[in-house]
Amino acid sequence: MKSLRTIKPKAFTLIELVVVMGAGSVVMMLAIGSVHQAMTLSSQSRQRADHQRVAVRLASEFRQDVHRAVKASVATQSVLLTMPDQSVVNYESNGYRVIRSVTREDVTTHQDIFKLRESYRSSLESIENPERVVLTVSTDIGKIERRIAAVLGRRLSHQLAEVSP
Repeated sequence: MKSLRTIKPKAFTLIELVVVMGAGSVVMMLAIGSVHQAMTLSSQSRQRADHQRVAVRLASEFRQDVHRAVKASVATQSVLLTMPDQSVVNYESNGYRVIRSVTREDVTTHQDIFKLRESYRSSLESIENPERVVLTVSTDIGKIERRIAAVLGRRLSHQLAEVSP
């Protein structure tokens, strides 16, 4: 007969299981906190990058359109740009959105919606001397993030200068 002292237990005790489960849950909570923080930072940086991408695209389109335009009329929160081919490009500032629409013969042929972050606002204005059209993107508290000023007809004057002898 074997003595009870020489028999080795083949299972874990309840206390050992509780200790291991407690340690595992502490490690898991620390890991979940770190993963949550990393995902939040990733989401914030993605939103900033999207905002910057939209703002750069808006600035580029706005400059190109103003440079190509032969006439501009600025109303409250909108700019109408008349192009050499008699099409009209309209920029309408609507809070954090800027809507660009191209119209030919009273038919809208193209429309772009530039959505900035909701904490941003856009405004349009005209400066007469020299003829400039300005698009300003600022935060709700008035801090200017981007100010895009373009001279009316600049590309047209460059093209005419290249053609003349």
